[in-house]
Amino acid sequence: MHSSFGTFEQPDTGDTLALWDADSESPTAQLPSTPAGLTGCGPNVMIETAEGPQPAEWLRSGDLVLTRDNGYQPVVWVGRSSLNDPGALPPLRVNSGALGHNTPAHDLVVSPNHKILLNSPLVDLYFGNDEVLAPASDIATEDEINFEAPESNYAYCHILFAQHEVILSEGIWIESLFPNEETLNFLGPDIAHIIAERLGPDFATSKTARMCLHKGEAVVLKPRQAVAARRTIAA
Repeated sequence: MHSSFGTFEQPDTGDTLALWDADSESPTAQLPSTPAGLTGCGPNVMIETAEGPQPAEWLRSGDLVLTRDNGYQPVVWVGRSSLNDPGALPPLRVNSGALGHNTPAHDLVVSPNHKILLNSPLVDLYFGNDEVLAPASDIATEDEINFEAPESNYAYCHILFAQHEVILSEGIWIESLFPNEETLNFLGPDIAHIIAERLGPDFATSKTARMCLHKGEAVVLKPRQAVAARRTIAA
């Protein structure tokens, strides 16, 4: 597939990503910005697929992954980022069973701003939505945030779909990769170009699967009680 998008430029404002059309001198669209730092899950984190739970690092393009909104959807692109790469913040670990019986089923290791789905009456009360996505750092305890990666070559896994999805990992609903401004700049122009080609023209109008809370906003929700964690409530 040939993309009409040219190079990805860092905008002066830092608020949005301008997608420049190769045949135009002006941006074709803008995507919303979220706090800096790559999102991703650690190796050995289990993702629910059509073949059963699979480690995140095993996934490849075309694999079918369970999504909350659209059933099993094919992976469009997968990538890895080491902790030495730009935007890769130290991971945190939500301990097995910390959020309820078998929730998560095993330790859930993600980047601090990887978003987790919250679902409780307080979500609608405070934010006017049935469900929201909140940074994992708002859910984790201080001990879980101070997790140290066991290996120097530890790497995050990035899972991209045709649209932003909510996927099941260790019994908890988490987000897939959302290719916003910071993400594309951290991943670099070569990967940004591949993602634009894979997603096609609709890339310019990408939206998040749910309202995304900023860091600290989830505190009013008692977030550890608001994690939507059961397969039985999947749409």
